[in-house]
Amino acid sequence: MNNDRLPRGVICFSNPNQIVYIRQNGTYGNVGVGDKPSKQSPQAISAAKRIRFGKLKDLLCVKPGDLVFLYETVTSKLHGVWKVADEPFYGTTNIFDPKDIYPYRLLIERYLEFPNSVPSMELRKLLDKGMLWAIRTFEREMQASFASINPISITESEAILDLFWRYNNQFTPPKSVPSYNHQPLSNNINYYDLVINNVYQSQGNLKIEAYDLGQYQTGSILEEALHCFIIYNLVRGSSQMRDVFGSYSQVLREVPASTAGQQRVDVMLIYENPMTSEPSVYSLMEIKRGEVTGAMLRQLLEYVKLFSERHTIDPNAIEGIYLGKDFSPEAKDYVRKRATIEVERPLRLIKYTLSGNTIDLTQVSDT
Repeated sequence: MNNDRLPRGVICFSNPNQIVYIRQNGTYGNVGVGDKPSKQSPQAISAAKRIRFGKLKDLLCVKPGDLVFLYETVTSKLHGVWKVADEPFYGTTNIFDPKDIYPYRLLIERYLEFPNSVPSMELRKLLDKGMLWAIRTFEREMQASFASINPISITESEAILDLFWRYNNQFTPPKSVPSYNHQPLSNNINYYDLVINNVYQSQGNLKIEAYDLGQYQTGSILEEALHCFIIYNLVRGSSQMRDVFGSYSQVLREVPASTAGQQRVDVMLIYENPMTSEPSVYSLMEIKRGEVTGAMLRQLLEYVKLFSERHTIDPNAIEGIYLGKDFSPEAKDYVRKRATIEVERPLRLIKYTLSGNTIDLTQVSDT
């Protein structure tokens, strides 16, 4: 077993002005534009909630120890390399551009701060070669509303780090790396308080947690809360997630199924061979708050097919998982027949049941 592999990485997008603040303070911030209602109408409040959820889903997919690469959007350069020092947090102290607080934050520490950056053309080459696939294209990500934080796999992190060594071929890492001397975050808040309560008006740093669903029991908000809950607990390997999904080693969110990147899978789990640390099985998972139909399962299988073709991976090494509140008779019958007739890896159906402020997860059997 290879115990010396790099951690998983994240590519964080920011503009040149904020890059200066980030390097000085060791704090990355995702912009807060649109996360407060412009007026007290139901439509404005709902829109602000969706934006906050989008930013939280980005943030909660990151955990301490992940490598951080900073992508400078105007000059199209990648800077590296840092490491996430603590859990994601919501901060209101203005340490960035006075025009915006950038409240969705990560504390980072220097890992290897290379003097020379990597130009975006090198990253596009990795994209063209299929060596960088957890994001679509840098241009589209920069224009996205929420996607300022993009988790990438260990393999992708290794490929990017190779680029930094190539552009810094005479760089000798210092024996000791200066620390930002961050103070540990001590105050916690559940993520739903950032969505429904006026927490954004308070001061200080609040470490974000997602151990329950809070008050979200119905409607479209429940699906957003489900995504946050599942992602947060998968990334941190909670016992509940391990019991249901097994010994996965990596978690990625909104992974493109095809080269065009128009079809995205909610979550991808990577399972590694324990002897070689190489990927052996990929699980592509979709999450729905309501009933899952046969048509939805067929769409997931299309994602599996596209992903297999894009990366020339044996279909037997790719599993489809659907997590939902219930499954239609057609969906159950489809899975049962597929398991007995077709040779590909069968689909897995995971049912969630609301239990107070949290959920129970069970695998659907005897379908």
